[in-house]
Order: sequence, then structure tokens, then C-alpha cells
Amino acid sequence: MKLYLAGFGFLCVTLAARALEEIPHFRLADEIYEYGPPYDRAAVRVLLSLDTERSNMGVPWIHRKDNDFALAWVKPFGKGRVFCASFGHRTEIYWHPQILGMYLAAVQFATGDLDAPTAPRPPALESGFTSLFNGVDLTGWEGDERIWSVRDGAITGETTDTVRVAENNFLIWKGGQPENFELRLRFKLMGGNSGIYFHAEKRPPGKKGEPLVGPQADFSADHRWTGVLMEYTKREVLAERGQRVLIDENGQKKVIGSTGNSNELLKSVKDQDWNEYVVIARGDTVALRINGVTMCEVADKDPRRTPRGYLALQVHTGPNMKVEFRDIRMKQF
Repeated sequence: MKLYLAGFGFLCVTLAARALEEIPHFRLADEIYEYGPPYDRAAVRVLLSLDTERSNMGVPWIHRKDNDFALAWVKPFGKGRVFCASFGHRTEIYWHPQILGMYLAAVQFATGDLDAPTAPRPPALESGFTSLFNGVDLTGWEGDERIWSVRDGAITGETTDTVRVAENNFLIWKGGQPENFELRLRFKLMGGNSGIYFHAEKRPPGKKGEPLVGPQADFSADHRWTGVLMEYTKREVLAERGQRVLIDENGQKKVIGSTGNSNELLKSVKDQDWNEYVVIARGDTVALRINGVTMCEVADKDPRRTPRGYLALQVHTGPNMKVEFRDIRMKQF
């Protein structure tokens, strides 16, 4: 199998110093393992990954849906260090200079002779995508700083016994009002209800109600709203989880197909853990995916729909809740 590898923060050893060094893409042929649950970018520092856009992915035994194929990573473990890599099926791997350099540095790292950062970080941006969050602060976003902050590299929205919200609260992206786009991010929800607003409108000044109205890619701790496309206070539920829906020119909604059984689709969602949400808006069509599984799709020909608008993250009214977002990136068409 011919592979293109995206190297970043690669452990390597030079004659001058031992350090983390950025390297360009390089190509080799090897048979690799397809890792599943053992790695999570929120818990490990990925050093090397497969460039799926330039590799031969046309084989039937590939099962990951997120196109995230990490091939080497590190993490701390108690007072020790862990290094993992998947190379070595082909003999010539053991005289490939960059791979050998990695293994030498990995041994030194694991034994404590080579210092290197182990903190998790976002994946390399996919082709055409732009990062909307710098991982450090709320630059580029606008919201109530009592509710919204950045903790451990994630945008965090939280309500407590002392910090409450009377209306749903939003952190609004200040980069424009995108129309046709693919948005990818990771979320973790601890209680309550949250969502990703898009094509949203601001309420006129002085008008009661939450400050934004529009479509939202929903999710909730009780799973009632997870994977549902909702337009709160306007046309309400546009598609339930598992539905393919057509909304015609008269605003009439009709279920025209299925993306799967609603309960079965939920099996791909992890409670109180990191999940990937993908929102695709192209023309009059919207699709929601969680962890690579299509939750619902809508073809919206209703003249009342808003074809463009604000992008925002939501904290919901109700019981105390906490939601986190990271790895937020978008490609506009």
C-alpha cells in the first residue's frame, strides 16, 4: 500500500541537537494497522498521520469513517512515557532514514533521555479548511465571558448554581455569515442541551427572546435532540434523527427517506466524551453527521429559509450544564 504521511512535530534526532522538528510530507510503502479506540486526539499527541487525499484508500478493509489515521503518537502514563507506532511490515522500513530516526528518538524519549511535549493538539488542517479557534483564547468569537471561556485547549460553555442564563446563550463567530460550507468540530457534553447554530439571524434590538434564531445542529445529554436539525422559535424541528426530509416551496415537510434507525444511530455517539460533529450546508441541502454517521438530511426549498447567517455555539437554559468544543474548522464552497 502506497502511503503519503503528514509529519508534524516529528520526533527526530540530528547531529546538532535532539528536538522536535517539523518535517514535510514524505512517501513510503508499508502495510499499516487501522487503529480504532486506542487513540483519541484529545488524550494523546499525534506525531504522524496518513494523508488520505494523496494515499491509495481504495481497499475494502478500511473501516474508520473520520479519515483520521494516526500512525505514531506519544502520551504520559503516570511517571512514565508511552510511544506507539505502526510501521515495520516491510523489510526496507528498517533502513528508511526518517523512520529509523523516529524509532531512535522514541527509545530515548521513553527512557527519559529526550524531552518532548506530550500535550494533545488539534489535527493538521484538511485541504481547504480554515481553523476558527486558536486553542488559546476567544479571539474571533463574541459572547458572555461569565459563560464562555477556554480551558485545556477547548472552548467551554458552563452554567452553575451561581452563573445562570434566563435565555439560551451563544458564543458567536465574528468571521462572517457563511452560506455554503462544511463545518467540522469536536464536542463533549456534560449534562443539559447544546447545539451549533448556523444561517442564524439576530433578533431586532428590544425584542424579547434569545438573541439568535435559526437552524441548529442539536445534541443533548438525554439524546432526545442529538443529531436533530432544529429551527427553534421559527419552523421548529426540520428533521428528526434518522430522517431524510424534503421541505417544498409551500413550506410543507415530507419525510422522503431514512439515514438509519434512530436508536441504532445513537450507538455511534459517546456519552460525556469527545465526538465529531460535521455540518454540511450546500445550496438548499443540509446534512448532519456525528462520528462519521449521517444523522439526518434536509432539502429545504421553503422561501422562508435563511440561506446565510451567523455561526454560533449554544448553552441552553435549564439544569447546570457544561459543553466543550475544539478542533473547529470550516471550508467554504
